[in-house]
Formats: sequence, C-alpha cells, structure tokens
Amino acid sequence: MNMFEVLDIGVMATFQDIGRFGYDDIGVCNTGASDELSFFLANRLLNNPQNSVAIELTIGALKLKALQSTRVCIAGADTRAKLNGQLLRNWSAFGVKKDDILEFGYAIKGQLTYIAVEGGFEVKKILGSSSVSRYIGSPIKKGDILNAPLSKNRQKAFYSPKIIPVLGYKELELRFVKGYQHKFFDIKKFTASRFKVSNRYNKMGYQLIGDKIIPKYDTLISEAIAFGAVQITSAGQPIVLLKDRQTIGGYPKIGSVLPMDCFKLSQCGANTKITFKEVSLKKATKFTKNFYNKLKGI
Repeated sequence: MNMFEVLDIGVMATFQDIGRFGYDDIGVCNTGASDELSFFLANRLLNNPQNSVAIELTIGALKLKALQSTRVCIAGADTRAKLNGQLLRNWSAFGVKKDDILEFGYAIKGQLTYIAVEGGFEVKKILGSSSVSRYIGSPIKKGDILNAPLSKNRQKAFYSPKIIPVLGYKELELRFVKGYQHKFFDIKKFTASRFKVSNRYNKMGYQLIGDKIIPKYDTLISEAIAFGAVQITSAGQPIVLLKDRQTIGGYPKIGSVLPMDCFKLSQCGANTKITFKEVSLKKATKFTKNFYNKLKGI
C-alpha cells in the first residue's frame, strides 16, 4: 500500500532491519540498524515483529506526506518531530491519516532516529534482508513513495522515562573483550588513555583520536572482522568498526567492543570523549544475554 510520499530529505535516510547474515565470505557485511535498542523499541511500541523494517534517519531532516492512514512510532535521537505543525513526543506512537504532514528537524541529542510504522515498511529483501548498505539498495530520496500496511489504529502510546535510554553522550565508556592479537599492544596504556570521536565517523566505523597506541606490527595478513572490532592504525589511533564495516582487514585488532556499547557509540557525534574498559569473555556474554533478554520483557 502506498503510505508516504517523501517531500524533502536532509542528510541520509535508509531502510533497516536486523541485517543480513552469512554472506561475509562473499564480502557482504551484515549492516542493519546501527542502534538496535532504539530500533527495537520503535517496533515494540507498535507491537511489530522484532525484525520489521524501519527508517533509520541520520542527523535528521525529513518531510513525509501521508497517503493513507497508519500508525507511526519515533524513537532515538530527538529531531523535534511535528505532525501538521504540532510538536510530537519522542519515544511515542501515534496515528496519522491521509494528507497529514510528518516532519523531522535536525537531531538535538544523538545521531540516529528510527521511524517505524504499524506492520513495518514493505521493502524488497535482498540476501534475506531489506537493510540498505553501501553496496546493496539505495537511500531514500525526495519523491520516493514508501509502502506499508494500512492501519486505522489511532491509539497513542509512549515509553516511561525509566525505559528511554540516554542519548547525546558527552563521555562514553566502551567495554571490550581483548582479542588474540592483544599481545601486540600495551593494554594498560590503552585502557588508561582518553580518546575522542574524530570527524571521520559513519555507519562503517568510528575513528578516534588521542594517545598513540603503537602496535608491534602495523599491518597483518587480511582476516575477517567482527562487529565492534577495534583496529589500531599504523598511526596508533583506534577505529571501532560497526554495522557497515568491511568484511576483512589487515590492521591489528586489540579486541572487540560489546554490541550494546556499539549501539551507544553510533548515537555519538564528533568530540565525544571515549574510554575503554576491559571485561572478560564470561562477563561480556552475560551482559549481552541480559541486554537482549531485557528487551524481550519490555
């Protein structure tokens, strides 16, 4: 069903779901929602299946015209969204009807806003996923018609402040598990150092700047790269690799950041202060399981 017409768009908006898996061997990364927490919460408030396709709006600025009735939820970065000129509550679900105008400004706190519709956006799957990456699919453009199921539900809903995550971090601690190449580095210096997000960050990864962590070897034979892997460049600067990362690389890796901390990082902008904390594999597994189990209970 034709649901929205894109009247205007700012930096970037793409369709995302959980992502595609099992294709690293042919150079296709998993991509998917960069901030899974905000993505899940947007769908959960609409009682959508967990993997329903939503819009991932980067930085902000998007204007949509409703072509049919539906129910929408917005979550993530606050863009001062408006419906027909009236300010909407973030982390909330609400009904829209034909000819309504839904408009998003630029993000005040955070980087990514998730826009979900009841039933999920209807987008063709490629390799088992509707997620748009650097190589698969294309960003949403002005003039596009977005498809979704028809809904007459007008019921409003919103999350309590206890559930809403904090965004717009000024400082962020990233927990990581050291990898098998950790002996190439001074771990104590790494965890004692302070970094900040550079201007070079995107869905592929975040390049940090700060104290130099010089590895014993600056290049290795290329090998597979995990989500959250922390590469250290020959200049001694960390790069935390995220959802749209390359599938192989030759920089040495000091370890991998926990998934839920990667989600927080994806909501950070330039100059955010970053520190790293080492945790054991046992604790990392426990933290990750608890995170996803908690989501199921919301």
